Amino acid sequence: MEAQILPQPKFNENLGALTARELVLDMKAKIKCQQLAVTGQKSKAWDLLKKKITSAKIEDALTSAKIYVNGHKFTILRPLGEGGYSTVYEVYSRDKKLYALKIVNLAIHADCVKQDLIREIVFLEKLKKCDLVVKAFDYELRKTEDEHKMFVLMEKGDKDFHQILEEHRNRKSLSPAKLRYFWEEMLEAVLELHENNIIHTDLKPGNFLLVGGQLKIIDFGLAMELRAGQDYAYRKFVGGTNKYLSPESLSGGSSFDPSGSKLCTKSDVWALGIVLYQAVYGVLPFSSVPGGRAAKLNATNDPNIPVDFEVSSSIDPHLLDTMKRCLEKNPEKRASIKELLVHPYLRPELGSKIEQVSSTCNVCKKKGRKLAKISSQRNQQTLSQ
Repeated sequence: MEAQILPQPKFNENLGALTARELVLDMKAKIKCQQLAVTGQKSKAWDLLKKKITSAKIEDALTSAKIYVNGHKFTILRPLGEGGYSTVYEVYSRDKKLYALKIVNLAIHADCVKQDLIREIVFLEKLKKCDLVVKAFDYELRKTEDEHKMFVLMEKGDKDFHQILEEHRNRKSLSPAKLRYFWEEMLEAVLELHENNIIHTDLKPGNFLLVGGQLKIIDFGLAMELRAGQDYAYRKFVGGTNKYLSPESLSGGSSFDPSGSKLCTKSDVWALGIVLYQAVYGVLPFSSVPGGRAAKLNATNDPNIPVDFEVSSSIDPHLLDTMKRCLEKNPEKRASIKELLVHPYLRPELGSKIEQVSSTCNVCKKKGRKLAKISSQRNQQTLSQ
């Protein structure tokens, strides 16, 4: 290796010895900076190379991961999401079509939970004609000595509503019109379930998937079906996502109510109210309650602790009323999906009519009709004279 010839400092005798020494030190400092810069560039180059190698290894591993559903081969591209019960992957078939493949590990769950998770196939089959429910194309239950899993092949969406909310929050771009649009989409989707006598029981932003510009409902692992002529279904365990559980859902399996949770379609309305509250305020109800997760769940179930709503001039009064009607702790007083779809928040033209009808009681209406009749008789007598 050739020795590097360093530039020599120019020495001017007229400057004196002290100035010459400063020039030498300055030159050494510059050389050291150049060496550090070269070292840094090498380090950055090596970090970039390592990242590429690691990325390539991961890509190769996923590309080489093959999975079969009822004998049909799929290639796993990447994980899309993971929940408490399952993992969802993006896969493509031999004809290069993209799907979402949900894999549920049934071996790690209790028998009662297994049956509920397996019944998801039944619900998806029953709802396959619903436009606002994610489409399922194939299923397989696989039980061997090594594994006990369920595979569900579904249509792939673009992003879920949780991701949509995060993007809009970061950009501060969730306008009132967009929020109203998404709210109506969610209501329409849930209405399809309720008209088919199905309660989802686990509604949350992550279970609304944007597919071709429409929000569709996914994940029926904890759904329940209402029997003909019944308005309620019973569950002996607390199932769902804690943050979105209704007050009546939290009583399941307790010593006070051994029959379990008494659930109805209004339980889904509560969860939708939480989603709307989160979109409006950026936080969940009872987030300010001290004491951790257990204290917040107790606050949800306690009829003496109301939901706190921040009132400001920037919040549409009809939007505020919608949230209040969804987050009514008594399910009998809580609004239904059909009522929310004709609420003035979505149908402003109905606002004045609804207010007029609601503000006049039946007694007043009868008195009004009697007075109108008397007035008419007097006018007729006056004309006859």
